[in-house]
Amino acid sequence: MKATLFFDGGCRPTNPGVAAYACIVKREDGEVIQHSNYLGWRTNNYAEYAGLIVGLKLALDNKVDDISIYTDSQLVEGHLNKGWRRNNAELRVMINEAEKLLSKFDRCELTWMRRIYNNEADALCTAIITERRANNPWHKRAG
Repeated sequence: MKATLFFDGGCRPTNPGVAAYACIVKREDGEVIQHSNYLGWRTNNYAEYAGLIVGLKLALDNKVDDISIYTDSQLVEGHLNKGWRRNNAELRVMINEAEKLLSKFDRCELTWMRRIYNNEADALCTAIITERRANNPWHKRAG
C-alpha cells in the first residue's frame, strides 16, 4: 500500500517551549489518518522528530509499505538524507528510532518542502500548542 506522510512539530513562545507534533498519513485508497499530541516543554527539533516517528508507526500499523514523506524541517531532512552531524544526544536517539522505522518500508522517500505547503500538519500542531498555552496560567506568563 502506498501512502504520503506529512508531519510537523513546533513549540511556542520560545525554543524550547510549549511543544506538540502532528502527523497525517494519506493512503492511496483515500483513507486519511491523523494524529497530534502535546509534548510538554520541549525543543522544536524534538517535536519534529516525534511527529515523524509517530507518523511512521501509524503508516506501518496501517499496512503501508511504500511511503513518500514530506517535512518542512531542514534539520530532519539534513540528518536523514544528507548525513548532517548529529551532535545532540537526545536527538540521536530519535534519529536512530526513525531510521529503524524507515528501514521497515519497501520504499521510502523523504523530501523537504516549504512550510506553506505543510499547512495541514502545521495547523494541527499549532492548535494543540495554542490550546495548551491558553488553558494553563503558567504558560500564559511564559509568553
